[in-house]
Amino acid sequence: VQLFFDHCDHLCERTGVSDVHEEATVTAVKPGKNDKGFKVKTSSGTLKTANVIVATGGSGLNQPSWASTLQRHGHQVYHLLDTNFSLEDHLRNETPRRFGIVGGGMTGVQAAIRVAKAGGRTQLFARRRMNVNEFDAEPEYFESWKQESLRQNEYPQRIRISHDVEHPGSVTSAVWKQWEDTEYYHHLKWVTDGVIGAVWNANDSAIDVQLASGRTKQVDTLLLATGYSKNHLDAPLMSGMMEDLGLHSSRWGDYPLLRDDCSWMDGLYLSGPASLPVVGPFAANIRGAHIIADRIYS
Repeated sequence: VQLFFDHCDHLCERTGVSDVHEEATVTAVKPGKNDKGFKVKTSSGTLKTANVIVATGGSGLNQPSWASTLQRHGHQVYHLLDTNFSLEDHLRNETPRRFGIVGGGMTGVQAAIRVAKAGGRTQLFARRRMNVNEFDAEPEYFESWKQESLRQNEYPQRIRISHDVEHPGSVTSAVWKQWEDTEYYHHLKWVTDGVIGAVWNANDSAIDVQLASGRTKQVDTLLLATGYSKNHLDAPLMSGMMEDLGLHSSRWGDYPLLRDDCSWMDGLYLSGPASLPVVGPFAANIRGAHIIADRIYS
């Protein structure tokens, strides 16, 4: 992971991206004067621009209500993709004890390995056994001809086809090998069972994890690797743009209705998971970003 970060830093320096980077939170994208261009409202001021590319990734954490209830009462339940949570800081500041991890994809598996190596007694809960695959989806969708073939279909068929060829919750063979090695030397266990809830057990001062099979497992800390919301339009920025730019009717279910150049309207482009109907099943990763950039530029 550090090698990837270093590579990104190198590219930013080489291409000059660092010179135009401004650290701020975007709060709204509104139409410009006389509907020409856009006004991008941020925590540090307002920018005027002719074009906007929204590349915000996931549209909010996928977190069950029972987890939010435990958090509100101050118990140790954390979402691994929450930018306010650092697993490394938690392990550094807390004595590793009994950990439960919900979700068996790359995020959950790598977190479980890290916690177990730090000395925590770790159980990972997943509905299925580990899904080992080198790619997030069928690799032929890397190819431009396959993406073009996908775009020949109607919008709902594009979504269905893309989801059909995905490998959700998969891990690479290298990570699987790390799991096997860690499982052998540390307290690490895969529990093939779905989590349907969790409650605080005051008598034992622990979290009771309720499983689909009817079993209950006790942990001290519960980590969620449940990804992002599948509704790509429910994030405040996206819903605000629909309101301010009149895009309520330009959607298909949970997806924005994009043109083949990834534009939602003239000058407004979307990257990331929301572009799946145009880009295909790799829309959410780096290859998807490359495809989207090519389509916008061309």
